[in-house]
Amino acid sequence: MNIVIEKNKKILNDTYYNYLYQSSERLDYIYKKVLDICSKEGKILDVLEIGSIPYLLTNVLCDHENINLTTINHPSVYKGDYFIEQLSNLFSFEKSDKKYRYKVKSKKFSDNKFYEYRLDICEKITEDLGQFDLVICTEVFEHIPNPPFQGYLNLNNLLKKDGILIFSVPNALNFGKVSDIFWGKSSFDMYKDNIYDRHHHEYSIFQIRDVMKNYGFKIIEENIVSFKKFLPDYKIQTKKNNVQTIDEKPPRASIITRIILKLLKLSVWNKEAHNGKIINIIASKTEHIKEKVLVKSIYKKV
Repeated sequence: MNIVIEKNKKILNDTYYNYLYQSSERLDYIYKKVLDICSKEGKILDVLEIGSIPYLLTNVLCDHENINLTTINHPSVYKGDYFIEQLSNLFSFEKSDKKYRYKVKSKKFSDNKFYEYRLDICEKITEDLGQFDLVICTEVFEHIPNPPFQGYLNLNNLLKKDGILIFSVPNALNFGKVSDIFWGKSSFDMYKDNIYDRHHHEYSIFQIRDVMKNYGFKIIEENIVSFKKFLPDYKIQTKKNNVQTIDEKPPRASIITRIILKLLKLSVWNKEAHNGKIINIIASKTEHIKEKVLVKSIYKKV
């Protein structure tokens, strides 16, 4: 049973229903990693989830008796009409005593309560530093349009000594993206109205290792995987800008195309770099970093 689907499928409207099924295996994987960490620690953990909208993992984490949950979300996600409607139906938000922080309560699950900061993870954060046992940051840093080094520093500074980071980003060297280049296609999203609603930079495993090393983390588990995208049992029509669209499975490549791609894969295959779509990292904080470090593998001064 996928706990993320079971917890969320009855409360979501069509806007998020497809996203739930497409992301469910990835989120279930993260949830099980969190459970493993909670089991090993054997105590109540202060957990920070960065980029939690639309709260699919959040709703599951809130059920855990050994988790005190806080979230961080960028203020821009609250500006879209469909976000506002969905969130107001599911949650109540009350301003707290701290700047940018809200008390959040679920309208569907009475026990689901947590704090939320509405700020950019890449701005300088001065509150709750060194407070969290576990930080979860998955599928976030590829959406950042500017140099992300303050964001990396925040990941380090928000964690307690010996705290744990669960971190993931899309794999820039995934073979599917390499083959897109072979066919003259771009693997990046088109520009959208919200600048944060697309991928601006994707990472290789080698770059992520550099980031972790330079920002005071020791990688204790690393893998690159491709998660299945489960489809709901009916096609969902979503309405955006008065245009009806239907999400369907993409057409399968022809036999000749698949043979050519297979030959290309055999000729350039690097298992460490090309295997899988998502880079997943679990790392422990080994030292406190005070200043931003310009990681050479992802930043060049001009």
